[in-house]
Amino acid sequence: LSLSFMEFDAVPAAVLWSFDYDGSLLIYNSGYDTNLSSASPGITLFAYTIRHAIEGGQHTVDFLRGNENYKYRLGGQDRPLHHLKLCPKV
Repeated sequence: LSLSFMEFDAVPAAVLWSFDYDGSLLIYNSGYDTNLSSASPGITLFAYTIRHAIEGGQHTVDFLRGNENYKYRLGGQDRPLHHLKLCPKV
């Protein structure tokens, strides 16, 4: 579990919550101060986090579910998502 922060002038600007699992960085949630959106703190924190993952030897960065535009701007690609429902034998 990793919780990363970016600050501007000692004020929180962006946060990113992710998991490191089996060589993959799984990005779970993120947020940024919309008053600082012109400086792109969210995208900047994503870029630094991805760079850190690569330098740490992780082979995959997964943005998980959702089709938000920023994911594609950072190189995200759609992957099939399967839903499996198990029912007890009657």
